[in-house]
Amino acid sequence: MNLLSALPITSNANIFIDLGIALVLVAFISYCCFRFKLSTKVIITTYTALTLLILASIFDLPLIRTVTVVGYLLFTIYASLLLTSQEKETEIRANKKVSKKENALTVNETDELVENLQKAIEALSSTQTGALITLEKTDDLLAITKKSGTVINASVTPELLGTIFYKGTPLHDGATIIRGNIVMAAAVFYQPTQKPLNGKYGSRHRAAIGISEICDAITIVVSEETGKVSLAYKGELIPVPVSQFSGKLKEYLKEEN
Repeated sequence: MNLLSALPITSNANIFIDLGIALVLVAFISYCCFRFKLSTKVIITTYTALTLLILASIFDLPLIRTVTVVGYLLFTIYASLLLTSQEKETEIRANKKVSKKENALTVNETDELVENLQKAIEALSSTQTGALITLEKTDDLLAITKKSGTVINASVTPELLGTIFYKGTPLHDGATIIRGNIVMAAAVFYQPTQKPLNGKYGSRHRAAIGISEICDAITIVVSEETGKVSLAYKGELIPVPVSQFSGKLKEYLKEEN
């Protein structure tokens, strides 16, 4: 016996109730798909589907039954695709980190890199030559270099960095990206940060913060106006005296993500 028949509701009202709940159901499942983590989505959607199927059987709401079954099947397909995508993304990240470890610098190579950067920064700072130098850590920056920039693939030396940032050369604008102890590319342009900053900052400083917000790289900034040196890391810009540059850079290079 249809329980709704015992209530003072017309058949038309029953149809409107069925349709209304169906629309709410579609909206709710869509909300769950975009709002929660995958495990939470599965739990909420499964229990909701079971509850609605029971109610649809009790109150004889065929539209609810159909929408629930179809919606749950579509959600299952969506969840499967999402899980596969997450597994591939995790695998890619793991492979990247493995390759980084395999190409990691030894202690002596790191010391040599920092020493060369120290000499380069001292020279750039003393002549107030603007510079933007990014040291790649575990996040791969190759995709960024493909969007803009010129491939260099040469060992890091103070002379090379001085030549790149010498005002008037074709490569002095933009950033230079270093992978390991190799200058991978120069004249690379970043999206500047959009967050408000206290004080007056130029395009180099905003670009340095911008790249540090989307990856774990360390970016060195030399101000063209003052010659002062800063390090952009994890979305923050930290002023560093030239005399303390080596120590601070090593600290960030050793830091785990």
